[in-house]
Amino acid sequence: MLAPFLALLSTPALASAIEVRAAVGSVQGVVAVVRDGATTSATTCNDAGVAPDDTADGVWTCSPVDIPGNAADIVLIVDGHATDAGVLEWEGYGARVAAVSIASGVVTASTDLGALPATPGARPALGGPLTVARVLGYGPGPPPVLVIGGAQLFCHDDGNFPDQGVNDGQPGCAGVVPGAGGAVSLHGQSDQLIAVGSVSWGAEPIRFLSVDVATATSSSVPFDLPLRALATSDDSVTSAPPVSTTEPPSADRGNVRVYATGVGETLLGPWPWIVFLVGGGGGVVALRRLGAKPSSLRPTLRPLAAPPLFAGGPPWSEAAVLRAGDPTAFALDTLPVLAQSRRVVLVLPGLVEVPPVGGAGVWVAMVPTWEEVAAGVVDLARSEGAPVALLVLGASTVQDPGALAPDPIGKLARALPPGIWMGVVVGLDETVAAWLPVWSVTGPPWSGARL
Repeated sequence: MLAPFLALLSTPALASAIEVRAAVGSVQGVVAVVRDGATTSATTCNDAGVAPDDTADGVWTCSPVDIPGNAADIVLIVDGHATDAGVLEWEGYGARVAAVSIASGVVTASTDLGALPATPGARPALGGPLTVARVLGYGPGPPPVLVIGGAQLFCHDDGNFPDQGVNDGQPGCAGVVPGAGGAVSLHGQSDQLIAVGSVSWGAEPIRFLSVDVATATSSSVPFDLPLRALATSDDSVTSAPPVSTTEPPSADRGNVRVYATGVGETLLGPWPWIVFLVGGGGGVVALRRLGAKPSSLRPTLRPLAAPPLFAGGPPWSEAAVLRAGDPTAFALDTLPVLAQSRRVVLVLPGLVEVPPVGGAGVWVAMVPTWEEVAAGVVDLARSEGAPVALLVLGASTVQDPGALAPDPIGKLARALPPGIWMGVVVGLDETVAAWLPVWSVTGPPWSGARL
């Protein structure tokens, strides 16, 4: 446990500017994403002779970003399409340049500016921020078009950036949208434009837009982009293929562990299935010898619904944000009530003293990253015992390190299998960047209502 900490003490925490230059010809916009294991930064680029660019020559120059260490992973988003350039390494901590060229589908990257093919007299292109959008709850049908302040953004549901999955009914869209926002309309399966609210952005290099078809609303809250897992220095930086989001999730991809709740491949080969078949066969023989029958509920038994955690509270079937005037007091008061019928995983901010709690048991998450919390909750749910609930105290307690647009609560909610209830307890002035139902909590005695 002390080794990483001691390594940090012995390594100087230096950061140097990285300037990305991209030979991509005549395009509308280029955004560079530069990242390592601890830092992810996005920066806009131009080819109009505007600083830091020298001249309009087909080589786009991006504003420098600071990345610690001497290696960085480069991703270019050109006209809304993401392309991996791989990892580049530099010596020392001076000014560093990443030279990336894309030609005929071939990507090359180096630290030598002389490798970039220039085209003198190219048409100037200022580019601009990248707008990334998603359409939630759209369903099957022809891909929609978003109209933002008069500009059009074409969407697709084919799994390519920034779409999250193939034919999942939630198309993604990306491109350069002039202006700082405006009214948002959806042109989808009908010939009519459906108003879905409005949006405004600042000066960020990547601007986000979420459109919810069910509620006809839109939001600029950032969400995580489907970039591939961080590359390592062993990955090739020459002729790197374009990013693909259609590959199945693996147990370990790069530096990011992916936790899947479904049935997948195993590192043990066919042995688990052999053990399962042999054990299952032996169990069936034993049951027959004992004259027993497989247990099942009689159709004349009807389950009675469990009461909510507090009066007017959310049902157990959906995760919820619980907004309270005193979130710590509410969490500590409801914890023993929750533990009476469920095993509880508790995620706390810093040092919050929790008194002993009886019932089915309480576990405290010691590593608050969304991946580790999800893995611990899933492991607990697979073990024998009462149903599992997850209680998070604080909107920023769960972490999403290294993400371009952190969405720890949303990722955690999506990673939990059915049957696990999650509550996020926040204060009146806290913002949760996740599309979860929000309940107002008052008391004690605690009661609530959906907002």
